[in-house]
Amino acid sequence: MTTPLEPPPANTDAAPEANERGAALAHQGRFREAAAAFDEACDFDPENADGFSNLGVVLRRLNDLNGAIVQFEEAIRLRPEFAEAHYNLGNAYSALGESTLAAERYRAALTYRSDYAEAWNNLARLLNETGHHAEALEACTEGLRHTPDNPNLHNNTGNAYQGLGRYGEAVREYKIAVEAAPGMSEAYSNLGLALKETGHLEAAVQVHKKAMELSPTDVGTLTNYGSALQAAAETESAIAIFERALSLDPDSMAAKINLATALMDQLEVNRAIEIFEGIVDGVALGDELPEHALAHKNLGLSLLLKGEYEAGIRHYAWRWETPDFTPRETALPLRGGEDLNGEEVVVLNEQGLGDTVQFTRFAQGIVARGGRPVFEVPQSLAPLIVQADNVHRVIREGEALPETGLHIPMFDLLGIFAGHLRGNAPYIVADPDKAERWSDRIPETGRKRIGLVWAGRPTHRNDRNRSVNLEAFLPLLRLTDFDFYSLQVGDHAADIEEAGLSSDLIDLSPRLTGFSETAAALSQIDLLISVDTAAVHVAGALGRPVWALIPYAPDWRWGLEGDATAWYQSVQLWRQPEPQDWKSVIARLSDALAPPEKKKGRRKS
Repeated sequence: MTTPLEPPPANTDAAPEANERGAALAHQGRFREAAAAFDEACDFDPENADGFSNLGVVLRRLNDLNGAIVQFEEAIRLRPEFAEAHYNLGNAYSALGESTLAAERYRAALTYRSDYAEAWNNLARLLNETGHHAEALEACTEGLRHTPDNPNLHNNTGNAYQGLGRYGEAVREYKIAVEAAPGMSEAYSNLGLALKETGHLEAAVQVHKKAMELSPTDVGTLTNYGSALQAAAETESAIAIFERALSLDPDSMAAKINLATALMDQLEVNRAIEIFEGIVDGVALGDELPEHALAHKNLGLSLLLKGEYEAGIRHYAWRWETPDFTPRETALPLRGGEDLNGEEVVVLNEQGLGDTVQFTRFAQGIVARGGRPVFEVPQSLAPLIVQADNVHRVIREGEALPETGLHIPMFDLLGIFAGHLRGNAPYIVADPDKAERWSDRIPETGRKRIGLVWAGRPTHRNDRNRSVNLEAFLPLLRLTDFDFYSLQVGDHAADIEEAGLSSDLIDLSPRLTGFSETAAALSQIDLLISVDTAAVHVAGALGRPVWALIPYAPDWRWGLEGDATAWYQSVQLWRQPEPQDWKSVIARLSDALAPPEKKKGRRKS
């Protein structure tokens, strides 16, 4: 019988020398030779946890992650309280995408060494990446308790705040990070993102520019810079930056998607569609990433803008796979074609206030199929939508939905009932009692009564392009033979007094306490002149005359050209001829309002 070979006796004297040699080689970047040296050290002393840990580190640098994991696990077996080995094992798991295992190892490292700043930071980074921002914030707070000036922890604290939507606090943390580490491009880039979210677009551009100067070949940094330029309406510069990013990484989906959206702002729609189609066609079914869903969604909006509703709504259905949309748990979904036989159809609320008013028109299509439309709507719209034709009943957002009946997300109505787009306006009526009260507030004077709305919701993605400074309307307000009424609500209602126009523009905002009141006021107005806000939809649904100011790159519903819209017969579109050019639009409005014989009859400023 053969006697098994005994392992060679440990040579603990030689192990330190091999370890030192491995460390020197690793410092020179000679990782393969370093791995051989550390392997020798482990052979010389199989009980030396440091040797196995060091071998794991260089194997990770050689991208042998599975081999590194084996070595870190051996180091931990030999020394369970070995915090650095737990930490490095966490890094290896993280590189493999094993987030849960990585978090476990970081927490284990911190069990044995509570002041381990790198472990707190990597744990927070991992929690942020997996959407656990509150837990990430807790990890950062604990890490900063031990190392209060750590720039990486301040950067990740900013990421946690940004993930929680607390952008002001994120800005503060990023500023601390870049002050502590002026060369930290990642923190500058993140600071730029937070500044963009808070509406400080010029500052965001400058900060992103600094990040790009620090990391001129980092595609993510370039893409963020381009996004800031695009938000600041510097579209041509944004396109150049996105193209530069793609020259460095032609496969960057983020750069491709951003380039296509910037091209949409330039109305290069077909080129944008080609990019979006290239992204969505280049992936096998089931292998989609979040970026693919975003490309589908944006492709859908691009096709809708061209009036290709059937294809557009099919791609736009991918919105539920993007971070901005949360799918709803619903009962049986409504499909196209079936007879509804008196069934309730619950239309689930999504997106903006104007969208809700706009899509309420499709109640007619549901009724035509034999159904009873039930609309879930925001609280502020409920008193108005309950007045809509064909609406069976209204559910206020937050109230329990019926467990029976068919359900459909509001936007999907377009895919089923696009044939009901024309010919059914007006489909909402103003409350008669409220309208009577408003007839006293907006009396007949023999002059045409014009309502004015110049600004939308500041948090709207495209508000910078769609809103107008009140002072730009001075050519209108100087016209005689008109009474001007402001239907502007929100913070911008104060613009009237700030601009010194209280004698030119009657402020109705104190009494516009909801959309039902707005509808009643509009019933007494001869013409509404408004930027692209919910007021346009309310007036259009009422059948009241509207002149809608449409930015150069319009929202999908207004199409690419023409001054009429299939959505509302009473709405006339006034389009910008060039980006940011409201001056010429308002000059045309003024000329259209003042008949030739009245052109000289203008108020003096």
